Amino acid sequence: MTRQQELVQTFEHLYGCGGNIRLFFAPGRVNLIGDHTDYNGGHTFPCALKLGFTAAVRLRSDQQVCLSSMLLDPGTVFRYDLHSQNEISQRRASFDWVRTFLDMIRVFEEKGYMIPTGFEMLINGEIPTGTGLGVAGAMEALIAITLRGLYEYKDIGNRELLDFCRKIDSIYTGVNSGMIRSCASLMGREGYGLFISSQKMQYEFVPLEMKNAVFLMTDSRIRQKLTREMFFQRRSECEKALKKLQVVANVDDLCSLSTDRFESCKDVIMEPTYTKRARHVVYEDSRTVRAVSALKAGNPVRFGMLMNQSHESLKNNYEVSGPETDFIQEHACKIEGVYGSRITGVGKGGFVLTLLERDAVPAFKERIHHEYHSSFGLDPVFLDVEAGDGAREMTEQI
Repeated sequence: MTRQQELVQTFEHLYGCGGNIRLFFAPGRVNLIGDHTDYNGGHTFPCALKLGFTAAVRLRSDQQVCLSSMLLDPGTVFRYDLHSQNEISQRRASFDWVRTFLDMIRVFEEKGYMIPTGFEMLINGEIPTGTGLGVAGAMEALIAITLRGLYEYKDIGNRELLDFCRKIDSIYTGVNSGMIRSCASLMGREGYGLFISSQKMQYEFVPLEMKNAVFLMTDSRIRQKLTREMFFQRRSECEKALKKLQVVANVDDLCSLSTDRFESCKDVIMEPTYTKRARHVVYEDSRTVRAVSALKAGNPVRFGMLMNQSHESLKNNYEVSGPETDFIQEHACKIEGVYGSRITGVGKGGFVLTLLERDAVPAFKERIHHEYHSSFGLDPVFLDVEAGDGAREMTEQI
């Protein structure tokens, strides 16, 4: 039995058989380089994964919406009437994925795309929360493409759905993450990364081809601990640094500064913590641009060096790494055939991304597993980075 068939079987057990059950899928993402630059007007370079979330969904004839997940809040069915969204939104505020549904329905209707009847939905996924693989963005993309498909709004393109997701981020959640949060999940293309400019709201597909080099992810088994409060604290520190810099530099965001310009005027910030946060953002943006150029030139040595610099900055300037991920990154760089390694995602746990020679993968896995288990008593999990397509309907796979 396939995962899709298992999902449909569970759906029918939960909601009953019959009717037209449809499947929709949205992938997670991994940031190859460029973290915490998006909300500072910079560049980032993610790719969609072949892992993600799948939803089985069926229309109802009444106004009731039924939501359940095999991964998030398993065993619970959230039921509400479309006419009482505000009340339910307040009562279910602690369940982010349910709130995201309500917010997306609201955005659709604000844009003139009404949700006339209710539906039943069951979600399953291959990516646990707290791993840094874009769970929130994947859920937004999944909800957006499901509503579009379910109600046959064929005139809404993926680029417009991306704008819907961005509105949720900026207005309803306050994240204001540029295009990164859902872009790869919606726009991903198999075999390609997306070079995203948050300032211009544009993206470019770049082939992920570098001779015999491959990307490999190592799960530290530590779930990310960068809380919402810590995230917004970092953002606030960046904003305060920018405000100081704007006294001497005519810029709208930190990533509008070149590294040379930052060095020439950084003393105006005065607060050491703010200076460190700004240093990471400015240099990370430059690293991302140069890394994409290295990829286009087929230069894994250069790309790997920039990955190592990125990790050191995330560790020392942005202070979002941890002992487990630092251990994996440090020991990865000692292994023959490794070009570079870095923590990926918001930080404080999750995955470490490594660029290495294809032939070095077996020895890498064996050594990292032994050393990590010996030091932390945890067994790391390894995942190949396979860049996949973006969100889509998959009903034909039932």
